[in-house]
This record gives sequence, C-alpha cells and structure tokens, in this order.
Amino acid sequence: MDYANRYGSATLSPVGPVMRVSDVIGASVIDAGHSFDLKTAAQLALVTGNVGLQLAYNMARRMCYVVKHHSPSTVQVCHLDKLECTEDDPDSTLRMLNAGMPAFF
Repeated sequence: MDYANRYGSATLSPVGPVMRVSDVIGASVIDAGHSFDLKTAAQLALVTGNVGLQLAYNMARRMCYVVKHHSPSTVQVCHLDKLECTEDDPDSTLRMLNAGMPAFF
C-alpha cells in the first residue's frame, strides 16, 4: 500500500493473517520486526492521514505498530517498508492539524 501527500510518502505491506481487533495485542507477528518508535508513528500519521489504518502503542512493550482495517472488527498488522517524511517535528504539525489548522491533503 502506497501513500503520498505534501508531508512525504510511505509504503506498507500486510503481514500475518487478518484477525479480530481483540487478538492483535497478543499477536506474535508484532514482535517480528514490524514495530517502530513514537516519532516514526507521528510521521506515518502525517503521511497516511490514517486513512484505513490505525496506529497503536503497546505501553508494556514500548513499541508502536500499524494495522489496516478490513472491517470494523478485523485488522491486519502491516510492516512499514518505506517512510520519507518532510517534517522534522511531526508532533507539532499533528497538534496544529488537530487544532483546526490546514487539512492533511
């Protein structure tokens, strides 16, 4: 899955099976190198606009991951293949956007 907008570009690929949302936390596929840090999550949110995706943070494991929604109750964990983001401080940009400043696209 390819995403691109004025903030950059990203490529994600689904890994593992489609599963119920409630089963994702314990899924071993998340531990298989498909997690990333909070700054990367913020950059990914800017680039994708979270369209059809959900970013999640597992506090116990201190890692972020992304899932693609197949339905309201089923998702598939994705691997972040490529991310190029023009924002050095994605958190500030996200705060500005959430405060009603200019739209994502």
